[in-house]
Amino acid sequence: MLRRIQNPIVEMMRRGAAPAAVILAMVPLAAPAHAAAITFTYNCTIVDATTCTTGGPFGTLTLTDSIVDPNRIDLDLVLNGPNLGAGAAGVNNFFLNYDNSAPFGAGLAFKMVAQSDPAGTFADSAGVGDVSFDSQGPLGTTLDIRLNPVGSTPSLTFSASLVLRSNVGPAHTEYDLDVSMFDLKDANNLLYSAFNTLPGPRTFSYGAATAPRPVPEPASLGFFVLGLAVLGAARRRRTAA
Repeated sequence: MLRRIQNPIVEMMRRGAAPAAVILAMVPLAAPAHAAAITFTYNCTIVDATTCTTGGPFGTLTLTDSIVDPNRIDLDLVLNGPNLGAGAAGVNNFFLNYDNSAPFGAGLAFKMVAQSDPAGTFADSAGVGDVSFDSQGPLGTTLDIRLNPVGSTPSLTFSASLVLRSNVGPAHTEYDLDVSMFDLKDANNLLYSAFNTLPGPRTFSYGAATAPRPVPEPASLGFFVLGLAVLGAARRRRTAA
């Protein structure tokens, strides 16, 4: 005889559990193993390799697991023009840290391509920016990766997909990237990310000195909305009674 498998959340609601308890029970179901997206907020002006003075906000950088190719990370940079230094026209380079225990080493290279590029086409793409293991951020800071957008016109926004690929042989195998690989501070324990502005190589330099905030997945938001609906229904029942 087959037993009917009960959904624990539905069962709690059927038995009249308190709405708050129902919502708390939803949390483990809604929480992913890791964040699908994180956002760095640039909140300080870089003075030197060990000092970043609080200010801004000067912009944000969001890293998202790509829906076009799960191996890639989408990058969306938005600078806050009014808060930048006088004469700053747009982004020059931006910088990230990378977990060297992840895929790393000889024969591997990062590349930035358009977010719309289909999976597997990056080898033939001209790309939208250069990437290098810089080990040198703005003003001597020790971030790992320098990302240089392509284009002659300065801009306050930039979007791309970051690819890690093998540069050996014709196949150019992609390696799986995850946003958690970039969620760490530099060697000086100062910055999670940084950028500098045009014109000039380093007109103004800004950093993200605080941990990035996770961006909720759609499923998590759905559970939250459902929880609010349960609370609303419970309150209406109590009022009617």
